[in-house]
Amino acid sequence: MRRSRSFWLAFIAWLLALAGPATAAAASYTPTTSYGADYSTYRPTLRQLNDPGIGGPYVGWVARYIGSGSASKRLTAAEAAWLRHDGVWKGIVLISEAHADEARGGCAAGQRQAQDAAADKVRLGAPAEAPVILAVDYDLRDMNLLKSYMDCAARKIPKSLLGVYGSLRVVNAAYGFGYRWNMQTYAWSGGRWAAPNVAPLRQIHNGALWHGRGDLDIQVGHFPFWGPGDALDGRVIGSPVQPVKRPVANPAPVKITTGYVVVHKGDTLSGIARKYHVNWRSLARLNRIRNPDRIYPGQRIKLH
Repeated sequence: MRRSRSFWLAFIAWLLALAGPATAAAASYTPTTSYGADYSTYRPTLRQLNDPGIGGPYVGWVARYIGSGSASKRLTAAEAAWLRHDGVWKGIVLISEAHADEARGGCAAGQRQAQDAAADKVRLGAPAEAPVILAVDYDLRDMNLLKSYMDCAARKIPKSLLGVYGSLRVVNAAYGFGYRWNMQTYAWSGGRWAAPNVAPLRQIHNGALWHGRGDLDIQVGHFPFWGPGDALDGRVIGSPVQPVKRPVANPAPVKITTGYVVVHKGDTLSGIARKYHVNWRSLARLNRIRNPDRIYPGQRIKLH
């Protein structure tokens, strides 16, 4: 059954209100519309990411798996390129997981997981400054074990680029240990949320998207996504540095001499938008295109 965007916004606001804040800072937070999704073996289409009547709210970013886990869950280079250039407007969050309870292995597991994650970043072509979130996907209660796991991971990836995916207890402890890029899980948190500076990303409802195949997330604080053009969402990480920008073959700016363009074989809506320096979502709305994946040769696309 199709749901309107207003329905999903109201639904998320209800979830957040029901959960209740963990701190005064969280209590004063007003939810943004920067929604995200995390998923493992499923691969949503462009329409599912962007049509609230199909899969939920507009998805601005996704959290995807890297590391030495199951190949069916891991982010591929082709998928990363598609997501950054056509799929989402904010970018990708990298979550490293071999096993849900990998942290039980302490220091050795932390080093191994971070080493695998660093190798995966190279494989994917991710910027060196892109943060890596280490998954602690179980109800970990030994915070000394967590500290050993994270501190040994920091021998392979700079501490300033690490965070943890885990419960309220885990993200609060990780922040106290000096790790800032954290994502709080819906599970094991007792309906309470860490402050936005402690965990800027939240998983707010399991199985809410695509008939149970994706989890609904929300951004509540600053986070440097691996975004389009490797610009890391235009944000600065740690010490002031310029965002990484790799050489890309960009076409010369096109002067718009008419109010429309005719679609040719092989054209895509996102490709037309990039060529004419406009937002593809605006083109879709302007031309009443319900499925951005389907345009056809000869079709006239209004540009403004």
